[in-house]
Amino acid sequence: YAQIVRYAFAAAAMYLLVSGIDAAGHLATLAARVVAGAACYAAIVLAIDPEARRLASVAMHRIRRSPT
Repeated sequence: YAQIVRYAFAAAAMYLLVSGIDAAGHLATLAARVVAGAACYAAIVLAIDPEARRLASVAMHRIRRSPT
């Protein structure tokens, strides 16, 4: 249940953030809310979930090592 509460907290914080965004026009508002919501939710999840941090660290390590 603790994990459910943590993710509900992240979702509520994201909602509070995006509900205050109002850009010029509906499409601009939607785009701004999507970008801000995704960044906010990802930051909170990385802050509260050790497994998410571990997976992000592994992904970043692989991205840095891959030849381009």
